[in-house]
Amino acid sequence: MTLENGHYKRTKGTWIVEEITNEKNRYAIDDDGYSVATVVGETNANLIASAPDLLSAIKPLVARIKAEDSWAKDYDQIISAEAAIAKAEGKQTRRK
Repeated sequence: MTLENGHYKRTKGTWIVEEITNEKNRYAIDDDGYSVATVVGETNANLIASAPDLLSAIKPLVARIKAEDSWAKDYDQIISAEAAIAKAEGKQTRRK
């Protein structure tokens, strides 16, 4: 992670899940040596660790669909995807 304008920004590295030894069902999400989170449950850890990859995949997909379909901005799935992107990026959105 890097510090930018007083806020920590995610590095472009892959987040990995590591089981915490001596702690039952606890996992750490690691970003190139920096702890991102510690959670209970491997499923939760895998979901959190996949977040950067999911965000990187969905942003260009939404942009492409909107560029190719003028009605796309009104589709519930696109509205939901944009709200999820905004949430992941710490921005607020309004649903119509």
